[in-house]
Amino acid sequence: MASPPSPPPFKIAICGGGLGGLATLLSFLHSLPPTFSFFLYEKDDNLTSRTTGYGLTLTYNPKGPLAKLGVLELVAVMDCPSRSHYVS
Repeated sequence: MASPPSPPPFKIAICGGGLGGLATLLSFLHSLPPTFSFFLYEKDDNLTSRTTGYGLTLTYNPKGPLAKLGVLELVAVMDCPSRSHYVS
């Protein structure tokens, strides 16, 4: 009796190599089976490539993706106030 065919490998593309893209990749690596392949794409050559800057809203979560990446405390120390989020 022939064994059932193995499932095809799944490919996931993540566009954006910033903290959001890396956190997404880390989350996938911890939750999906090894039949998944991941490709991380970033168009900027370096941090000075984009003239408008970078922004990401982050929360301090000791069990979240930044902690798992090992950068939570560094991000907290380098915190800067938002200049583009306004609440009335």
